[in-house]
Amino acid sequence: ITVTDNNSADKTTNFTLKNGEYALVSFYIKNELKGPASTNVYIDVFDKYGNDTIKNAAAVTISETNDEYVRKVIAVANNFTDGGDRQFYFDVIVGPNDVASVEYDSDFATGKVSLQKVSIAKGLLEDKPALYDYFFSVADASIALHAGYEADFKEEGSGVSYSFTSQPGNFGDIIFNPTTIKGYTGITANHAFINNKEDSETAINTRINKGTEQGVAGLINTKYLKSNYSNGAEIATKLGVNDNDDAFQAIMINNKTKNDYGFVSEKMTVEASAYGMVSVTLRVCDDAIANVYLVDVSKIEKDVLTFNDFTVNTDVVAGVEKDTLIKGSDLKYQLKVTSDMMNSDGWVTLSFYVGAGNSAKSFRLEVWNGDRTG
Repeated sequence: ITVTDNNSADKTTNFTLKNGEYALVSFYIKNELKGPASTNVYIDVFDKYGNDTIKNAAAVTISETNDEYVRKVIAVANNFTDGGDRQFYFDVIVGPNDVASVEYDSDFATGKVSLQKVSIAKGLLEDKPALYDYFFSVADASIALHAGYEADFKEEGSGVSYSFTSQPGNFGDIIFNPTTIKGYTGITANHAFINNKEDSETAINTRINKGTEQGVAGLINTKYLKSNYSNGAEIATKLGVNDNDDAFQAIMINNKTKNDYGFVSEKMTVEASAYGMVSVTLRVCDDAIANVYLVDVSKIEKDVLTFNDFTVNTDVVAGVEKDTLIKGSDLKYQLKVTSDMMNSDGWVTLSFYVGAGNSAKSFRLEVWNGDRTG
């Protein structure tokens, strides 16, 4: 799609889904639009026979402009068991999505958007329900076709939602091995993401799949542990997973030798004059030592976030008198956890509270088996 001075829209041919059928549509897109106007590209799913109020579902928005193709995956399902086939197609919209609200020609972007390697694969829910649940948890967007109904058909207990999902580029890997995590990156202690030195390591996610001699780390799904994973039965035992338990996805860091490995999140922000809470639920096994940090991302050197100076305004803090001035730089957003600190269910939840003053505060979460400083 080449855009000169206006917005553009195109649509694909109609696709058909039978009852209980789903489709996975994968494509690569390159956004070369130029501002200062909106450079968004919208990929919408249009439910051909849908109710007028819900027939057009926004699926994926590509805002970033770059010279490389990025992969997107959209999952579309007909979850109904009867009522006939559903049909859908994709709208590709370049420029403002709501043209009626645009007042000036300068609000439209110019440039080029390229799509390639468009593919579609179909499957039946009843054949492989576990695969269905997985695909819909990791796709960039998932859409259910309602046709003339106001809501989707769903049997009780048929849906699965995960706190962590894998990167769409590693589609399906989690069924057999630990894989990459959407929004998190695996690194060693001597890494450029931490100290930015000349001898810093730069490789990321080095312990997914089968791992290395030092260990294996990545996102796992307990549904496949015992049947598909190497040492899956042992891992399931350490996690306390039973055959009839609901499946969950968790980040696992298994160090085979005494070393340090962790996962760092994307940037999080607490807006000015606001408060935020970050909670992490952990299970620490054997002699492992977990460290959890909130890390300041505003500087080149990524140091652990510290408190501002404050005065104790209560007399219930053990060993500290009221009105005592505390030097905030001595207190860090860091918590160490060992196996003897687990609750009766074998897990423990940690919570950090962050308050921003006159300006926003940006940070990232880091979870380590070992220490970020090595």
